[in-house]
Parts: sequence; structure tokens; C-alpha cells
Amino acid sequence: MMTTQTRQPELIQRLLELSWKPKKIFIQTAGLILAYFIFLLFRAIAPGAPGAAFWARIIMFVGWVIIYLLLLFVLTAVAKMTVAEVKEDEEVGVADALKAAGASFGSILTSPLKIFAILAGLWIFHVIIDLIGKIPFIGELGWMFSP
Repeated sequence: MMTTQTRQPELIQRLLELSWKPKKIFIQTAGLILAYFIFLLFRAIAPGAPGAAFWARIIMFVGWVIIYLLLLFVLTAVAKMTVAEVKEDEEVGVADALKAAGASFGSILTSPLKIFAILAGLWIFHVIIDLIGKIPFIGELGWMFSP
């Protein structure tokens, strides 16, 4: 267990011990290779005709969303292994880490949506403040609350 007064070389050594595990490197590499093949698949599916550029963008967007979710899934599995090592529990295998990431797939799916909802809410708030800003004197008061 690391104390709060761990010296810098010991901290770096502990970080390297936690990150340079063959199982973690295998999971991350396999995830990146799978993401690349998904990209190639969606690029092949996207129509290349000049009039179909709109549909090609939509297909590639869906592909990028799937790739993003796959990478979040892989990183969740690696995080499960790292947390078990930090807690000094029993060692978590690749299959168990992937099962744990699968069990938390709902959180993996909703966390980016929550971030998008917060950003969209901030954008809407600023649009409303901007519209109120068109009204003399009242708009000047509204901008104080926008940050």
C-alpha cells in the first residue's frame, strides 16, 4: 500500500508496475486492432458516389460511435484489473475483466450521453441569455449568471 509520503522514484516504479502488465497490454492492443477493423468495415460500407456524401457521413458517424464505445469498454476492463491490483485483491483475469466491463455497459453507454446533455444544456442556457441580451438593461443582468 502506498503512503502519502511515497518518494518520487517509488511512485513512478509503482505506476509502471500497474501499467506494464502483459494482460493489460493485450486487452488494449486487441481493442485497438478491433476498432481499426470496424473503421475499415464502415469505410467500405459508406457509399462513395458523389451524391451519397450525406449517407456516407451518417454511416461513418455510426462507425465512430461504435469505435468510441468499444474503446470505453476496453478501458473499463483494464480499469477493473488496475483497481483490483491497487486494492491488492486477488488477480483479475482477462475474461473476468471483460465480464465486469460487460456488466457495467449501461454506465459505459450513459456516461458520454450525460456529458453531451450537460454541454447541450449549457449551450441552450447561453442561447437564452443571448436572446435576453437583446432586451436593453435586462440582458446586461443576465450575463452575470452565464458562467
